[in-house]
Amino acid sequence: MSIYYDYDNTGIQYDWIEINQDNKTIRYGNSGIEIPDTHNLECIHVNGLDRLIITDIHQYKDITS
Repeated sequence: MSIYYDYDNTGIQYDWIEINQDNKTIRYGNSGIEIPDTHNLECIHVNGLDRLIITDIHQYKDITS
């Protein structure tokens, strides 16, 4: 699952978090002005990361490069 956060509410600037529930990995970054197509995964767009709750996030390995 990939989650994209529109942090300035303009609809064009996104931060993204990709959570791979099969491999138990997570990565994140700034996509610039477009939503990146990362592995054609299911995408969820949220306006506030405070609404995103991942209770077992400590089980995931951060593979952000």
